[in-house]
Amino acid sequence: LAYPVLVLLLLRINPLHNGLGVGNWRKGLWLSFLASIAVLCSCFLFARVPAMQSYYSAPRWGTGDAGLILAGEWGRLRTLVGWEFLFRGFLLFPLYEIFGPAANLIQATLCAVTHMNKPLVEMYGSFPFALLLGYLARRSGSVWYGVYVHWLLGFALEFCIAIGKRGTIPFL
Repeated sequence: LAYPVLVLLLLRINPLHNGLGVGNWRKGLWLSFLASIAVLCSCFLFARVPAMQSYYSAPRWGTGDAGLILAGEWGRLRTLVGWEFLFRGFLLFPLYEIFGPAANLIQATLCAVTHMNKPLVEMYGSFPFALLLGYLARRSGSVWYGVYVHWLLGFALEFCIAIGKRGTIPFL
């Protein structure tokens, strides 16, 4: 988070105008809740796709070591803060002032391009998911709700894959 804020301050841009504030928390929580339901349902389906299983094998889940799992999730969360800020905060909010609602299509397209090296189902799914996260950011005025939803997607997907491989909850 230090780098994005530093970049904004060097460019003399208020970080709160780029989604780093809380925004409309009621709307953000409600939309995050709805998005979470969709994310969890999709994870049950995508966890069964062999390409997703091999790409997201998540060996730390197989160890049963809760500390290792938490360290991995902390790393994922740190990465997603930068990811969401880049696409939804740094790109979407300024582009929206220029292009209006088409800004969501621009950021979603750029985000989908970064998923070209991922399994096909994720590559195609990244565009509508980026649209959803862009909508969430614009409606709530904050990228933090998207960080949560994006983190939930990664966590739930690896968790479902781990359960599918082991047949039990991985850390019990």
